Amino acid sequence: MLIWETNKSEKLSSLNYNWKDRKRRQDSNKQYIENGAFYLFKPEVLKEKNNRFGNNIGFVEMDNWKMFEIDEYDDIKICKILMQYMIIKN
Repeated sequence: MLIWETNKSEKLSSLNYNWKDRKRRQDSNKQYIENGAFYLFKPEVLKEKNNRFGNNIGFVEMDNWKMFEIDEYDDIKICKILMQYMIIKN
């Protein structure tokens, strides 16, 4: 995923790659998106680090159709349709 952001002047800048020397997506290193599906940590980690991430950060790969953030009611409707289609299909 190639990510851009705007600055205070509303100009775009690329965050995770050099847009002047852009490789094909297929030639880039694999990247992972934090989706917030779940976090496992001991309460001590939160107290010691003031953060939910400790020293041992792991991950579980998920199918992209399973990683949606629901922020609005329409997101629920989209997820419902997608899940019904993918579950019936599989």
